[in-house]
Amino acid sequence: KATGSFSVVDKNNATAVISVVGNEVEKAVTITVRTNNTEANTSNVVIRVNGEKQEIVVIKEISNGFEFVVTVPAHKVTAAGNYTVTVEIAETSNYNSAFNDTNYTVFKHASSIASVVVTNVTVGQNTTITVTMAPGNVTDDKVTIEVDGVNYTVSMDGNVAVLNVVMPKVGENYVVNVYYNGNNLYIGSKGTT
Repeated sequence: KATGSFSVVDKNNATAVISVVGNEVEKAVTITVRTNNTEANTSNVVIRVNGEKQEIVVIKEISNGFEFVVTVPAHKVTAAGNYTVTVEIAETSNYNSAFNDTNYTVFKHASSIASVVVTNVTVGQNTTITVTMAPGNVTDDKVTIEVDGVNYTVSMDGNVAVLNVVMPKVGENYVVNVYYNGNNLYIGSKGTT
């Protein structure tokens, strides 16, 4: 009769380290997950953004495990706000399961009023106020043009808004303030002349 003994070795603890690059609306976001689990693969690694499963586009072997990369395309980053990334790595033959999560914030684009031009300032006649947003900025939205304490909401044609208004008083200095209030993609801005 022969006897022997053996010991049960615990599984290794797996890690899931998350990094996020990209934080502007309408721009791609890249999420990288590194794990020490050398048995990890696309069938046992799940990466979600706000609950939606993402397709892993790159798997790279690193010195002590694997790196998984997900790219959230620009057309899916449609709103500013807080996003949550969750990572689940299932238990494998030699590694325990792993879970991690992190938050990242997506910010709106900056907006900029390039110019406010006032022409034909004659009492009793239309004065033209032309507001131009910076190139590559906000288009086809609305601005508020304040003249002598009165607000006018003006629609843009492309990146230009034009207001014709009668100036009622001779010898007055009028201040024109322009406000762009922002939308789901752009923060607000102000211009003065």
